[in-house]
Amino acid sequence: MSSNKLSQTIFPIWLGAFLWLGFLTFFLVGKIRLDAVELIFLLASWVLVPLSLALLSVRGGDPPLLRWSRAIQPWAAALVTPAFFLPRGKIAGMLAMSWLGVTGLLSLQALLHLKRNLLQKTWDWSRFSIDIACLYVSVGAAWLACYCFGISPLGFGPTLTLLTAVHFHYAGFAAPILAGLLGFAVDRPGRAFLMIYRPMVLLVLLGMPLVAAGITFSPLIEMIGAFVMAIGVALLGSLMLAVLLRRPIGAAAKALFFISGLASFAGMALALLFGLSEYTGNYWIGIPRMVQYHGWINSLGFSLCALLGWFFAKEKF
Repeated sequence: MSSNKLSQTIFPIWLGAFLWLGFLTFFLVGKIRLDAVELIFLLASWVLVPLSLALLSVRGGDPPLLRWSRAIQPWAAALVTPAFFLPRGKIAGMLAMSWLGVTGLLSLQALLHLKRNLLQKTWDWSRFSIDIACLYVSVGAAWLACYCFGISPLGFGPTLTLLTAVHFHYAGFAAPILAGLLGFAVDRPGRAFLMIYRPMVLLVLLGMPLVAAGITFSPLIEMIGAFVMAIGVALLGSLMLAVLLRRPIGAAAKALFFISGLASFAGMALALLFGLSEYTGNYWIGIPRMVQYHGWINSLGFSLCALLGWFFAKEKF
């Protein structure tokens, strides 16, 4: 997706990618005090979120709140990073609050857009998916702040608190953003596409709050949420493969979308297995294994590869 706007926003993205690869290298050799969940969150703050904002500025317009969010994102990521190296408490929590500034601007922009659409009685499924993503990401930022302050909302322990923050950045933000970008790419959607696309968007948007409610209240709701999310993301991966691989977007973009599509199936299969484990009490796969497999597949394989696919796509959607 080439554009002057996109090229102007490339430096913070590549800087973030370079820094994160440095963290990853030190993590792999055991020279850094970060765990895998924290590292996956830093991937979101340094790479996934700015990449999403750059893509939205090209395709979804560039209103002031989005520009401000994009401008302060590198500074907020730079403040969030040391919070993971400090003991949880006031200082770490205050550093993490900077991320609420980035996501808060996105959420405010989404609310203004939703209000305008309601008043004008217009409805765009692609835009709606992106607006809800921009609301969900602030929920994730709030959970991050709780983790860094050492607060245990709803009785969650530190690991589950951070996992909730991560989930709202990937399943809650990246997946709906990708669903919205896919909708933008289809100028004249046919009936067959819409029959799959609209339910897919609903499933992707409903899955995240259902899983969160299930973790809090009921293993049955959590299992249902896992099934809803898994079906929604698998449909999203299928549609990306069906629609985008036939477009003249270049070999690199096609390879990235192909990897993302396959990763969506693998990651969601693990999510289904975990949901069943939580409901039945037969733990075929626990949280450590989910982080080890599902976490990396979903973050690198599905979310990042798809966003990079949009970034490198030669066709202007």
